[in-house]
Formats: sequence, structure tokens, C-alpha cells
Amino acid sequence: MKILKGQRGFSLIEVMVAITIFAVGLLAVAGMQTTSIVGNFSARATTEGTEFGLGKVEELLSLPFDHADFVAGPHATVTEGIYSYTWTVTDNAQLDNTKTVQIDITWNYRGISHTTDLIFVKADTI
Repeated sequence: MKILKGQRGFSLIEVMVAITIFAVGLLAVAGMQTTSIVGNFSARATTEGTEFGLGKVEELLSLPFDHADFVAGPHATVTEGIYSYTWTVTDNAQLDNTKTVQIDITWNYRGISHTTDLIFVKADTI
């Protein structure tokens, strides 16, 4: 084949190699995107579960010290959406005239059970 002056370019093999390298790069980026989406959902679920539990903490803190929800022992499991929570009350665990409350929040994501625990102390005000 005669090459004319000023008509230099890439051969078909060079173009195919460049396209292959570009495609491999795009596949790597797509894999990172998938991992990022899964990680973001997992982080979102953890944040929502923690916020869900903190809402229950605020609700319990607003109740009087002698309320039925502060009777010592485990309390019923409540399920809202994908989150379930239960709380356990212990009398005088830290100090006299206090109740220690542990809230356990659980949810399932991709077949794996996740748990967040929140602990707070409610004092009897005199």
C-alpha cells in the first residue's frame, strides 16, 4: 500500500487496542460505582437505624421516672419498616435512683442482620 504524504494515521490494530484498554477502564469504573452504591445504602441504613433509636431515646426521656416503660426488664419488640427495636431497663445499675436503659435496634440487609445499641441513664429528679 502506498502511503501518500500527509495521510498518516492509526492502523486498525492500534485503534482496537485503544478501545480494549478504554473498555477495561470503563468496567473498572462500573465496578467501583456498584461498590459505592452498596456502601452508601449500608451507611444510610446504619444512620437511619441509629436515628430511629435516638427518637426512641428522646421519647423515653420525656416520660416520668415511674412510667410503665421504665419497669425493670426487657420490653416488647417493636417493628417499623425494616427496623426492630427492644429496650431493657435495669434499676440502680450506675447510681441509686437511676434506671439504665439499653435500646437494641436491628435490621436485615442483604441477608445479614445488623445491630446498633444505645444506652442511656434516666435519673429520678427530686
